[in-house]
Amino acid sequence: MAMEEYLLRLRPFITVDLLWTRDTQHLLQLVFKQPGCLYCLDSSGTLINSIEFKKLLYQSFEKGKVNFVIGGPEGLPEALKCKGKLLSLSPLTFTHQMTRLILVEQIYRAAQIHKGTAYHK
Repeated sequence: MAMEEYLLRLRPFITVDLLWTRDTQHLLQLVFKQPGCLYCLDSSGTLINSIEFKKLLYQSFEKGKVNFVIGGPEGLPEALKCKGKLLSLSPLTFTHQMTRLILVEQIYRAAQIHKGTAYHK
């Protein structure tokens, strides 16, 4: 329900498309045909705060589409790690469901920071 709520809140100003695949080869095909900036979520990636995430997201929007990839149980394929910028949402490890929720909440938070609302305190 939380995911649906954040997607609903984002709908007026940011389009979020969620794609799932369990197959690494299919993941690579999906990612490599997507235009725009690529960010791979990985525990070894750069850890940034919400303000930095907002800056990164909105700078990326200026270049076009923004794509985030969450790796499988074995992590991200090396081909993706080499292609995209590695980001970390936390030093902790989360399930895929939690990671998706945290990512969508951070996208919403970034939008609210950008708009100057009181959501981000």
